[in-house]
Formats: sequence, C-alpha cells, structure tokens
Amino acid sequence: YNRFLFHTLDGKFIKSVDVKMNSLFKFSIFCNGSEGFVYLRNPSYIDGDVSWGEDFLVKLDSTGVEQSKFSLERKFLYQTGTTKGTIRTSVGSALLKSMDSLYVYISNDTLYRLNPSDMKLKTGMFLDFGKYAHTAEKLGAQLFTVSNPLFITPDFVALTALFPYSVFRDVIDKKYIQTRVVYDRKKGTTRALEYNDDYGYAGFTNDIDGGMLFYPKYINEGKMYQLVDAIDFIEYAQKSNSQKMKEVAATLTEESNPVMVVATLK
Repeated sequence: YNRFLFHTLDGKFIKSVDVKMNSLFKFSIFCNGSEGFVYLRNPSYIDGDVSWGEDFLVKLDSTGVEQSKFSLERKFLYQTGTTKGTIRTSVGSALLKSMDSLYVYISNDTLYRLNPSDMKLKTGMFLDFGKYAHTAEKLGAQLFTVSNPLFITPDFVALTALFPYSVFRDVIDKKYIQTRVVYDRKKGTTRALEYNDDYGYAGFTNDIDGGMLFYPKYINEGKMYQLVDAIDFIEYAQKSNSQKMKEVAATLTEESNPVMVVATLK
C-alpha cells in the first residue's frame, strides 16, 4: 500500500487515503474535490506484475477505493548516443495539472484534456517540435513533465521542452537541453526564454523593480508562485536592482526557509 496525505496550505492535516499500488515511485496524483482522486501509474522495477508496454490512469473515490482504470499504451523508440550505443527505450505518459484542469501527455506531440467525471480524454493541443520531433523509431524532443511544469492560461501557454542530451548533443547547446517556451495565444507567437548565465536558468525578466528572473513552479487563481532557497535568494538579491529583494535578503541566513516569490497575472 501507499498512503496519500492531504494538508491545507497552512500545513493542517486533513486526512490520509490508503491506495493499493505496486509502484513506490513514478506516479502523479491530483485531487478533484467531490470527484475523488486521479493518478497515473508508470511501470517500475519494483512491480511484480510490471508491464513495460502500458501506463495506467486510475480513478479513486474519496476513501481510496478504485472506481475505474484505463490503460495507456507506451511507445518503444530507439535512443542514440548513449554510453551503450543505440538502445530501445520505453516512452510513457504523464499526468499534469494547470489551473483547475487535468491533462495527459502522450508521446511527443499531443496534450489531452482529462475529464475526471467520465475519465475521457479530449485533444487539447498539439506540440509541433518540427525537425526535433520523434520519428517512427527514433527518440526526439518532448514535453518535460517533471514537477508539473505546464501553465495554461487564457492568454498564454508556458512549458518546458526536453531535448535529450544523448540525442542532440551535436546540435543543441547544453544550456538549452531543457528549454522554457511561451506561446502567446492571442498573437499566435512562440518564443523560447533566453538562458541567463548570471542566474543559471531561463526566466521572465523582472521589468517592474529589477528583481531576479522569475519562472513559476505553480500557478493558480491568477497568481504565479516560485520557491527560492534562502542561499540562492541572497545571491540573487546581490545581483538584482530590487530594493525589496535586498531588504528581504538582509533578514535571511543560509539556514532560513525558502522564500516564496509571487507574481500576479494581469
């Protein structure tokens, strides 16, 4: 069994739900209020009955009892340039959340919107990786799904594209193996955010008070949030022109809790 623990945003414990799963890792879970819970299970070596050809999209009620289970077929492609030469690899699905909507990402070009009521998938959008896309057999660029880095708003879509280094080492600068991309839904334009050597990552330029580069880890109810380790925040404050950052940094030590940076969408 695995146990899901639920807390309020201020840390107050709400409840726990026991879920029968073989996997101890590589799963995503999202709560849908009265709809219960949805999680995506990927295969792992820990599974005794592992099937490397499929993922499972599972819906639970509020007590953790399984209501439905759907199989999602994985793709097998060839990855070149590894230390063992060309290897056959399994490419699976990912469960993502943006605002109040759930999405399932399959392969490299389609993002499906998931209806938690009937667990049906509806095409949400296509991701065109052009010459970097998967071919019928060869691994290519894909949506980077770690830490749920997908943001879909009425005005823009922000995501991270992954270019596997073993495949693209000769054509992609190592700084852009993980490339943050923003699509303007009103103008129909797409741009990649420039990597900043001073900060060591790509993000939105702070043109309000000259503060640090900003790139959210979470977005909800018109606000974007980024957590920054105290030691990094102190360093960024020294590099920035923001008086507010410098004031906050002066109250921190390397042992302080992370700082939450909040930006409000217009």
